[in-house]
Amino acid sequence: MPDPTTMSHFPFAGNFEYDAGPTTVPAPGEFPDPAPLELKAVVYFPADTAGATDPSQISDRWDDYPMVVVVHGNSGSLLSYEGYNYLLEHLARNGMIAASIHVYPGAAGVSRARALFKHIEILKTKFGGSIDLDRLGIMGHSRGGEAVVIASKLNVDEGLGYGFRAIVSLAPTDQYGPYSLSGPYAVPYLVVYGGLDGDVSGSWPKSTGFSLFDRADPVKSMIFAERACHDRFNTQWDSNDFYFGQLTAADQAQVVSEDAHQKIVNGYMNAFFRWRLFDDDGMRKYFTGESIPDAVEDADGGAVTVDVQYREPHGLLVDGFANGDWHTNDLGGAVTSSLVSSPAEGDLNALDSFSPHDHTGGELVWSAGQHTYTTALPPIDDDVHRYRMLSFRMTQRYNSSSNPAGADQDFRVTLTDEDGRSHHVDVAHYARLDYPFTRGIPSLIKSSLKTVRIPLRAFKHDNHGQHDVDLKEIVSVAFDFGVKPTGDVEVTDIEFVPDAKEA
Repeated sequence: MPDPTTMSHFPFAGNFEYDAGPTTVPAPGEFPDPAPLELKAVVYFPADTAGATDPSQISDRWDDYPMVVVVHGNSGSLLSYEGYNYLLEHLARNGMIAASIHVYPGAAGVSRARALFKHIEILKTKFGGSIDLDRLGIMGHSRGGEAVVIASKLNVDEGLGYGFRAIVSLAPTDQYGPYSLSGPYAVPYLVVYGGLDGDVSGSWPKSTGFSLFDRADPVKSMIFAERACHDRFNTQWDSNDFYFGQLTAADQAQVVSEDAHQKIVNGYMNAFFRWRLFDDDGMRKYFTGESIPDAVEDADGGAVTVDVQYREPHGLLVDGFANGDWHTNDLGGAVTSSLVSSPAEGDLNALDSFSPHDHTGGELVWSAGQHTYTTALPPIDDDVHRYRMLSFRMTQRYNSSSNPAGADQDFRVTLTDEDGRSHHVDVAHYARLDYPFTRGIPSLIKSSLKTVRIPLRAFKHDNHGQHDVDLKEIVSVAFDFGVKPTGDVEVTDIEFVPDAKEA
């Protein structure tokens, strides 16, 4: 599998800019309404020769091409839309028409979404039948990252008919809604967010890409790049968020380079659009946490560290901790515990002020002698053999006296069948439960969930090595935290998930 950060399907990328003059877009609830808009954009496209500058010079290798449109965030710079040229060129070399549009400084969410639709219509006239209108992707940064979520809602509510198949939010705000890619608005979704974001820093709970991710329904992934900031993703913005009062001098020294930021964007966004717009399922591994693009992993001498959340639809959700009673899981099965205290259940941010999540969850605290947690499957749900993975989202709780600062946690997960056969696996074989990433202003530190995925085949043999555990009659999932003497974790979305091809 080629590295999506460096791969290329076309030898050249043509490019041009256009300016179709001033107009306005309706922006109900915003000021001003209608909102002014200058119809300017920069466009890249696959080409067979160097120096192509006209849409008619698009490569004739394919009959048509998917298209990606980018919406920038708020800045006083009138050239913000040119700050993603590195990404546009990379997408073009990988078989996509890619455009980044201008939006006036101060524009809010709806007006940015409306601007996107205006430009799609212009691009249709320029490329004609060369655009596959059933394979459209949209990406937004900062306010634009929220605007692309709004665009999916407007597309459905107003019957606009655009064939969105992939949506990406880069360091997005979550301030205009709340909006969500759920129900009829669901489109495969990727969020990329930096742990040293100095602009959308998470000063207010549930106001970042974590909350947008949590509220989305479809196949979705979130890449939490611990040492990335906000503005270095846009080459026109430099490092301006260093000076917004959210990053200490020590934080600034930790931020990875502009080159590393561009590798994160090129690697993950090309992989996501290749996966969703070209049905290239080999790219999925970058969003499950199974793999990191090589160039991203090697950037800045290995300084880029990412945590991954991933969820698929059509799973069997055992417990999302949504019913308010820790004694019963979401399937109605009994929950038993021999932990230090009764499991806490409820809104994650209410349980932990450091949690950035807009989701329910549980808190599990253990000691050397009190360390088991078991959730039962009712008989109607005990056949899990058609599923492929046991999945859950988990994090260490930041600043808990039960978690040694800077140390990893580990525990065992056990499946038990109706005949008492059981098998356990160590979580550390499948994911690293590292201590939350810390930054200089403590209120901005996040107990960020990551997804743990364990193949069900790992549970096949019992702990005596003699019999297969029967996946058709699993009666319980147990967490045995006795591997480490003390700990405090938050968990949600314990579920059995299907084969990747079904998602």
